[in-house]
Amino acid sequence: VGGNAKEGNVLPSTAPALPPARALDVDFCSWFQSTALSLLVDQCNIEGGNAVSLETARSRFESYQTNSAIERAFAAKVPLPPEKSLSNQYYFDLTSYAIWRTATDLLNTNYRARDEFLRKLGRAILQYARSKGAVPGPSDDTLCVNKLTSLNTPTIALLEWFKGTVGFCADYRIVTDAADAALSSTQKGKKKER
Repeated sequence: VGGNAKEGNVLPSTAPALPPARALDVDFCSWFQSTALSLLVDQCNIEGGNAVSLETARSRFESYQTNSAIERAFAAKVPLPPEKSLSNQYYFDLTSYAIWRTATDLLNTNYRARDEFLRKLGRAILQYARSKGAVPGPSDDTLCVNKLTSLNTPTIALLEWFKGTVGFCADYRIVTDAADAALSSTQKGKKKER
């Protein structure tokens, strides 16, 4: 019945320091930003009844990108760079958030249109990587019909490009079905033991 020793008010432990921002490929990041906004406008105009100009989308995007409350929320986790360069990983995170918020505003609750917008953006990224020679295959849309995940070589090449040239990730791991099955059976075994 004695229980634990009384400790009083204990301060929370400090969070581990975040790693410094990775340097991203500025050309790709600029291309990504302009392409995402263009595809968003195209998607809005396809849906009908919601005609949007590129200037309107850009204005809304910039209002989110420069919103002081949003900046403070991002800066609470990591300090944003004073120069606000797209080559900074953390500033690019803020920029990507602003693009997504703009998309949710303009496409509202049309989840099918949001899905189509993301698929088009994914196809555009793949085409861009192919045009740069980073992923094997033609730079046109002929192979985008296939699922990228069903093609191991292009998937690994794209991940290597994200890791090396673009700087989007520090590392990656591909888990096969056999490894998934082994992990699943291990977890099931642990559940049975309890």
